[in-house]
Amino acid sequence: MTVGLCSCTPDTECRIEENVNCILTFDCDSIRATEDTTFVVKFDQIDSLTIKGMDVDSVLYDNEKSVSSVALPLRSDINSTKYNLVLNGHQYLLTINHQNEEHFISMECGCFVYHQIDTAYTNSGDTVEIINTSVENSEQINLKLHLHFD
Repeated sequence: MTVGLCSCTPDTECRIEENVNCILTFDCDSIRATEDTTFVVKFDQIDSLTIKGMDVDSVLYDNEKSVSSVALPLRSDINSTKYNLVLNGHQYLLTINHQNEEHFISMECGCFVYHQIDTAYTNSGDTVEIINTSVENSEQINLKLHLHFD
């Protein structure tokens, strides 16, 4: 007697987070002056933040307050993602160039896309530091934006 067993992929396996995001944090400073001295104030939270995707009609953050990090989805159809950022009243264009890597899970679950960051920069000349090039989950910091406010 032959007994055949077959099994399906558990539903929990297909619930793996399919959308991974690039996590961006902030490192800011501002020069303040009193009558006697000038000093630099460092902070890592943005008081007013709006982020809109470029070339797509999407608003990710709309005048959010006290933000220290943001989750930015990267495009899977092309190798560059651009965002219009308004931070504390200052406008920036953030460009993230990346490679897209499809990962097949199973016939039932399909595939999802990871990203490898090549470069990241703003139009203002402020520094975008790449902390982790691999965008595989939404729990790790990928980029740090160093800003100077006058």
